[in-house]
Amino acid sequence: DKELLDDIFSNYNIIITVEDGVLLGGFGSAVLEYENSKKDKPLKIVCLGVPDVFVEHGNIDELYESINLDESGILKSIERITNENIY
Repeated sequence: DKELLDDIFSNYNIIITVEDGVLLGGFGSAVLEYENSKKDKPLKIVCLGVPDVFVEHGNIDELYESINLDESGILKSIERITNENIY
C-alpha cells in the first residue's frame, strides 16, 4: 500500500517492521526498497524477523525467544532503536 507507506514516511523518522518470516526478501525488504525509491527525507528503517541462520528445532515460543522475536525481544529492540542517536 504505497499511499499508506508515503503517509508513514512523511510522519515518522524511525520505522520498525516485524515479520514472522525470513528477513531476506521479506516485507521489510519491500519497505526498504520502496523507501529507497522515494528519496524524500532520511529515515531509519529497522527490520525485525527471522535471520538468515540455522534456527534450532523447538516449540514456537522457544524459537521466537532464541531469535528475539518474542514480546520481550521485540520490546528491547524497539527501546534500543528509539534510544539511538540517529541524526
